[in-house]
Amino acid sequence: MPEIGLATHGHLMLFLLAMLEGPVIVATTAALADTLKFHLGTIWIVALAADLAGDLLLYAAGRFLSHLIPHRFRILTPKPELTRLFDRSGGRILVVAKLTHVAGLPTLLAAGYARMEVLRFLGWNLAGTLPKVTLIVLGGWALGTGSILVLHRLGNQGAVLAALICLAIACGAVWKFYVKRKVPVWS
Repeated sequence: MPEIGLATHGHLMLFLLAMLEGPVIVATTAALADTLKFHLGTIWIVALAADLAGDLLLYAAGRFLSHLIPHRFRILTPKPELTRLFDRSGGRILVVAKLTHVAGLPTLLAAGYARMEVLRFLGWNLAGTLPKVTLIVLGGWALGTGSILVLHRLGNQGAVLAALICLAIACGAVWKFYVKRKVPVWS
């Protein structure tokens, strides 16, 4: 039954989920592209459209809904100063925010609040979104295809090997954080 919904509404589901949490959903879908019978190019186009649509919604929220934000949570930078900043170097700010992903939400809201021109916003946003989505799709696909091929060739021993590698990475991270930094484990 889930396969029928995925076959008929899969791209719409991908679009909506990618708008909510893009990188994780897109990378997972690309990794499972062969299993889900999705074309990689279609995943890329849907992910690109979802990313731009989500960013445009955040821009619109910053532009039209900023008066609903309680005063204590508003942006500390005065609006004229923020507008000058986005007029002067809005493109650079948007591209860096898109590539870091962490700064995306506040930057997109601030671009709307500063009333950056919509076409200029979309152009710079597309410039930052293209490489980001391309790397996520290709990375997910390579990881999915590579791991499936390796596990298929190694059989059950491949699953054990993958589990041991994950365990070794986790132990190394714990050692680096607790032992090397001399942080007490039981405190």
